[in-house]
Amino acid sequence: MRGGRKKRRLIEDSRGLSAVVTTLLIILLAIVAIGIVWAVVSNILDEGTEGITLDRFVTDISISSAYIEGSNVKVIVRRSPGGGDVSGIEFIFSDGFDSSNVRKTVSIEESERKSFIFTSLEVGGIDGVEEVSVAPVFSETNRLGDITDTATISSTPPAGLEGGEGEGDPGTGTCGDGVVQSPNGELPSINELCDGSNLNSQTCGTLGLGTGGLSCDSGCQFDTSSCSEGTPSSCNGTWDPGLEDVGVECDGGNKCEASCVCSTGFTADGVGGCNLNAAVSNGMINSVWNSVFLDSQSFPKSQVAMSSYIAYSINFSNSPEISCFGINFADYVSETDISYVRLDDSLGFPNVSPGENYSVWEAPLCGA
Repeated sequence: MRGGRKKRRLIEDSRGLSAVVTTLLIILLAIVAIGIVWAVVSNILDEGTEGITLDRFVTDISISSAYIEGSNVKVIVRRSPGGGDVSGIEFIFSDGFDSSNVRKTVSIEESERKSFIFTSLEVGGIDGVEEVSVAPVFSETNRLGDITDTATISSTPPAGLEGGEGEGDPGTGTCGDGVVQSPNGELPSINELCDGSNLNSQTCGTLGLGTGGLSCDSGCQFDTSSCSEGTPSSCNGTWDPGLEDVGVECDGGNKCEASCVCSTGFTADGVGGCNLNAAVSNGMINSVWNSVFLDSQSFPKSQVAMSSYIAYSINFSNSPEISCFGINFADYVSETDISYVRLDDSLGFPNVSPGENYSVWEAPLCGA
C-alpha cells in the first residue's frame, strides 16, 4: 500500500517537473523569436534611415521658369537659403504618361540661379513634354533627395524674358559643361551663347578636329561645325596653312602626302586629308558600378594594354545626354581576370547599362 502511494507521488512529481521544463522551453523559444524579429526589423530601419539627413529638410530648389526655346527646353532654377551640400540636380520631365530623368552634376550655392538647356531627346520629345520637376542630389551620400518643385513647361518664354534679360549666374563655368552661364557675371541675355568665349583652353586642335573656329552653342556644348575635321596638322614637321602644298609643306591640299601628321586617332590618306582610325575595341559592357566604372570581357587582359586606354575616348549605343566620354583610368586585375575603365564624369554621369555595346577610340571625342 505504501509502495503504491510512493509511486503515485513520483509520477505526480515527474509531471510537475515536465510542466516546468516545457514552460522554460516556451519562454526560451519566445526570446529567440523576438531576437530574430528584432534583427530583421533593425536592419530595415537602418537601411531606411541611412539616407535621412537634415539636408533633405532644409534644401529647397525651385523652378523660376521652364519653357521651350527653339528645339530645346530651357529650365531656370533657384536655390533658396538653407543648409545642405548639393552636388547636382535631377530633372524629371513628364508628358503625362512617361518620364525622362536627366541628372546635371553641378554645384549650386544658396540663393544662386542657374539655367539649363535640354535637347528634345533628353526630355523624351519636345512635342509632348508637359512639365518638369527638380530634386537635389547630395554630395556626402550621392543620394537623390525629394522633389522640391514642379512646373508646367510653357511653349514661349515668360513675359519679360523674351528678347530681354534672363536669369543667370556668374560665369564660373566653361563651355562643354552643359550649364548656361553669364560670361561676365552679369544677368545674361536670353540669347546668350552659353559661357561666351570661355572654352576652357580648348581648340579644334586639342579636340582632335584639325583647325578652324571652335565656339559654344546655346546648350553649352562645343560647336565644332567650323572645325576642319581630319585636316593634317603638319607634314614632316612643316605646317603652312596659307600656301599650296609644295614638297613637305602641307595645308590639306591635294599634294599632301601620306607622311603628313594627323591628329591623334587619324591617319593621313595621302591626298590631303585624314581618315579616322578604326575603334581600338568594340564589345559589350558586363557591369557598371558607381556610375563611372565599367568592365567588359572584350577589354584586353593585360595591364600594359589597358594602360594605353588612358586618355582614349569611349561611346555607347545608348547615351543621349553625352555622346562621348574620356577615359581617365584603366586597369587589369589578374586576381579576378577583369579589365575595367573609369570614365571622366566632369560633364555629367553617363547613362550606361550592362549589356550595352561600346566602342573605344584613340581619337578625342570618339572622332566626332
